[in-house]
Amino acid sequence: MTPDSASLAAQLNLKRGMRLWISGVPEEIARAIDAAVPGLSIEAAPSAGLDAAVVVVPSREALPAALERLRGLLAMSGFVWIGWRAGSLGLDSPQLGDLIGPGWLVDVEPMLLVPGWRATKLVPRLRERPGG
Repeated sequence: MTPDSASLAAQLNLKRGMRLWISGVPEEIARAIDAAVPGLSIEAAPSAGLDAAVVVVPSREALPAALERLRGLLAMSGFVWIGWRAGSLGLDSPQLGDLIGPGWLVDVEPMLLVPGWRATKLVPRLRERPGG
């Protein structure tokens, strides 16, 4: 199913001029994001000052490494969307907070990414933000 580009970008809080890293995201979702926001810079790899990341993980075990790869790279107001195919992690959005634990990120907003896919927005804890 092809997602509605504009509403998906709005739900993900993506805006012109942002630097975004996408990893593991199904091609139709990646294309929809790219088409929806002219001037969005989709980065080939995460680097310092990243505004946002959309990362799809295939398993619970892959989550810690995916998140650790972004540690220290997000801009002060940066955020991460962690996505997964519904049912593939054996958990729902509230349980994701338990899985990430008291680390450097906190979960703030669950959503239905597109039918069959879930996502949760994570932001750095205040103490983890640059200058925090």
